[in-house]
Amino acid sequence: MRFAVWTCLMLAAGSVAALNPSTEIVVPAGARGDGAGGSVWQMDLFVLNPGSSPATAMVHWLERDQDNSAASPFTVDLPPGRQAVLVDVIGDRVGLASGGGAFRIVSDQPIVATSRIYNLQGGSTFGQGFEGLSGDQMARSADGTTAWIAGLQQSPSSRSNLFAVAGPSGADFSLVARGSGGAELGSASFSVPPWGAFFTSLQPIVGSNAGDVAAELTVTSGGAWFAGSRIDESTGDPFTLAAAVIQGPTFDAGAYAGSYSGSWQNTTFGSSGAASMEISVDSNAQTVAMMIDMDGSVFGSSDPPAETFTGTYDANGFTVTGSSATFGEVEVTIGADGAISGAGTDIPNPGIAGAEFSGTATPEEFSMNYLIQFSGGGGTAEGVITMLRQ
Repeated sequence: MRFAVWTCLMLAAGSVAALNPSTEIVVPAGARGDGAGGSVWQMDLFVLNPGSSPATAMVHWLERDQDNSAASPFTVDLPPGRQAVLVDVIGDRVGLASGGGAFRIVSDQPIVATSRIYNLQGGSTFGQGFEGLSGDQMARSADGTTAWIAGLQQSPSSRSNLFAVAGPSGADFSLVARGSGGAELGSASFSVPPWGAFFTSLQPIVGSNAGDVAAELTVTSGGAWFAGSRIDESTGDPFTLAAAVIQGPTFDAGAYAGSYSGSWQNTTFGSSGAASMEISVDSNAQTVAMMIDMDGSVFGSSDPPAETFTGTYDANGFTVTGSSATFGEVEVTIGADGAISGAGTDIPNPGIAGAEFSGTATPEEFSMNYLIQFSGGGGTAEGVITMLRQ
């Protein structure tokens, strides 16, 4: 396998917080093999234990464009204050004659990692080091974060590349390339499998004469680390470009977790009853469960049992869905601004065609309006549900 020139593009990626000790580190790119002009590229990996307790690090090689969830690691033991120098790590420890990807390092104690890729042939190595990135340098859809890479260029004098490593659930992300004035020069969308390593040249996205470029990277699902590199065409000299992770709008789903109670009232017919709700949030899985209990003659029928609806959340809010013996197929969304919207369809009661929900929610109070549509053009009925945190 020949790596052509991209193997000399490897990068030192990260934000200002690069090389902060962490128990999980991602080194966003790595390569071994033959390159252009007779070059032969090799990678050394450096893993340091800066603490006072022994550390055991599990080093996972992440193949490009593959699901690496089941990757088999090798172990590195690190005494306090010591580093492991893994020369030719891809050939010696991974066992590959050639390959491109990234590294994930998981340790029982906080560690730091950095590396070097260099040419074994010729008078100039054109080597590059790149740093291990910690979890706070990942752009996540749930956090509403966006990554930016400045300093890219695609022209007759320079070419640029982009790198990503997806997290445990993979990543879908969009790339918008912008010129110096902010105008869009090109865009693309990508999907990377769990713990997959990703690489693309900028040229297919912006063409060969785009000039100076900044890359805006938005994760729409999952999470990923990003970085870039730029190469001088006349000398082959590369330099690396860090990704800045910018915090966008946030939604604290956990703030809604808890118990609520209050009442419902049909303002059209004057009927009413007690109402209660329990919301639970799993921040690791980014899931929400909402248990609702409406007492009394709901929809003109007998007291229905409590029912639970489930869903997921991200930076834009959360949505729960479920099949209800009373309310039919239910979908309710609470946006990041607290706006409630939703509907009930295929309601089992033949006299009711559907229901619509609207209102506002805060971690302290839910105020939801509902509009019932009767079958056969029989008109509508309105009501309100109000519940306070207990």
